[in-house]
Amino acid sequence: MATNQSTTDAAETCPWCGRPLAGGRTVTVGPPPHLGERHAFEMHDDCATAWESFVDRARALAARGGRETLLSYPLENGTGGLVD
Repeated sequence: MATNQSTTDAAETCPWCGRPLAGGRTVTVGPPPHLGERHAFEMHDDCATAWESFVDRARALAARGGRETLLSYPLENGTGGLVD
């Protein structure tokens, strides 16, 4: 993962942590091959690492059969009604 020194606007924030990007080490994530440049995100270097760990964990949950209950449904509807 290549890092850059942020040259972003002072008001731009990291989509992962919500902190300002200006002045920090950042990584450009995306866009996926089938989407345009507007689907790329600039993230702090450490946030991109945390995001990659999150994706790895989500993939593992999906592989164990938890996609609908543990990922898809809560993303669309929240966790209410799923947790006793």
